[in-house]
This record gives sequence, structure tokens and C-alpha cells, in this order.
Amino acid sequence: MVEVDQLNTNPKKYKVCCPYCQAKGVYTNGALHGLKGPAWICGNFPACDATVGCHPGTKAPLGILANAALRQARQSVHARIDAQWKRSNSKINRKQVYEVIAWCMGRKSFHVGVTTQNDIDLFEAAWPSISKNLAAISFGFARKSEKEQEIEHVRLRNAMRQFNQESKP
Repeated sequence: MVEVDQLNTNPKKYKVCCPYCQAKGVYTNGALHGLKGPAWICGNFPACDATVGCHPGTKAPLGILANAALRQARQSVHARIDAQWKRSNSKINRKQVYEVIAWCMGRKSFHVGVTTQNDIDLFEAAWPSISKNLAAISFGFARKSEKEQEIEHVRLRNAMRQFNQESKP
């Protein structure tokens, strides 16, 4: 999996390349290609259907190009993740959800837009652990003040960092 900090977000230089056929990515407004909005498409589109959307109001890709099956898998993962932090009674924020996911998957970071099918499979395998950890954290936060929640969040982040350092070869 490409680490999040390797994703080029410089608005003047995007090096978008298709992971399937290695063709250069091409920026498009999407209308000519049946897409919902601005996107990057494979230079061999439509023979190669790899695409990725853009961050709103920019040409910055949301991740790496993906074929239809991987895009659908990513959308499914995103829906599950968003459900965890968008609940009206959730005491855990988006950043915390992603930190727990990365920790449960043995990664430094997690970003749906740069996942491969192997990463999706790993996410699926780790989902029971991820959801249990998120539920425990959310339940624990529900009983604490904002200051206690922040202290707990820092403690959790430090524990995850320590775990990641200890699991390195």
C-alpha cells in the first residue's frame, strides 16, 4: 500500500499513473467520460477503466487510479468507516477511527484512496477487531469529559506508535 505521505498533493505537479497498464493519468472534468465530476482517468480509457476522483475544487486526486471492482470495494469500506464516526452518538472522531484501523492492520497510516485489493482483503479480515476496538473506545469516551477524552486519545495514539515500532523487523 502507498503510504499517505507518498501521495503527491502538489497542485502544479500530479504524477498520476495507472497501476494496471502503467499509462499516464489524464485529468478530465468527467462529463465526456460519464463520470460524476472532475477526475483522473487512465490514458488508455476506456480500454482500461481505471479512474479516481478529485478533491473538491482542485485537481488533486483522491488517491490512486482504481478499476471498477476496486472502486466499488473502496466505496464499501468508506461507508463502513464513515458510519463509525458520523453516528450522532459517536464520541470518536474521523482521525481516531483511521488511527484504530491502521493500528489493527499493523500499519502506520490508513487511507482508503490508496488501498489495493490486497489492502481491502486485509481490512475485511481485520474488521472484527477494528469494530470491537472502535466500540470499546467510543464506549469509554462516552463516560469521560472532553479533557479526559483528549488525554485518552493521546494515550491511544502513543500506544499505537509503540506497537508499530515494536512490530518492525
